[in-house]
Amino acid sequence: MTPDRVIALVAAIAALVSAIAALMVVGQASLQRKLSYKPQVVFNPQSFTYKLNNNKNDIFNRIHLKRSNNTHLNKSNIAINIGLGAALDVVIHWEYEYQKSIDTINSYFSKLERPTKISLYDNELTIDNADPEIGYQFASRYGEDTHDYILSFNQNPALTEILIPFPCISLNCAILIYSLSAEGKVNRDLPKLTLTISYKDIGGSKFKEEYDIEVDFYNIVNNDDDILMNGKITFNKIGIKEKTVKGLKGIRKRYAEFINDKDFNKNSTL
Repeated sequence: MTPDRVIALVAAIAALVSAIAALMVVGQASLQRKLSYKPQVVFNPQSFTYKLNNNKNDIFNRIHLKRSNNTHLNKSNIAINIGLGAALDVVIHWEYEYQKSIDTINSYFSKLERPTKISLYDNELTIDNADPEIGYQFASRYGEDTHDYILSFNQNPALTEILIPFPCISLNCAILIYSLSAEGKVNRDLPKLTLTISYKDIGGSKFKEEYDIEVDFYNIVNNDDDILMNGKITFNKIGIKEKTVKGLKGIRKRYAEFINDKDFNKNSTL
């Protein structure tokens, strides 16, 4: 190879390296720009108190949050945007295992020989009691909450009020309490309460996150018919690994249901 060709080759390599470096600089600048307006909405863990009277149908008593607003029937200020930019077109969706909750509590009522039953309908839950003086109580089912925007903490340090399905949390509290009376131990296999939040940044990028809501207690104080629980709510973010495992479990469950419906073993012939 002649010296001219060597010089040309070195110059070409240098130009390629320079072009790659320029692309990296552009990419880094683009990333920095996106991070400068990326939102991140999170939820503050909450301590609470919950009161229940054994002689009344008051399972759906709203929990009292110790560090947040309790003036609204079904909302509280627990959301905060810790990112650098505003979150736009925010949609918060709640899911709860209502049927598991109702079946569990009704089984405890049966074991405790209480004439009380919870019924599940399309848009509400009701508690019925054979004693007409006690009557019944109902709670609406909640699903979705929307916000045009949630400003970043730098723009507005105030927490944002969001819809919270308080009856679901109260039901889980009641399961913790009644399981101790009916089974002599606390049932920690509570019905799942999950939260999914989706939003966009000002550049149009979309974000979606899921949380498992954990309800637990510090102590339960039983004063005759009045029961007081001190507990906490934590928001556990579901990562990619957990989502994959959850998806595989769902596929296995649907496959098992498909096999049972078709009943291949019973219908097969040799």
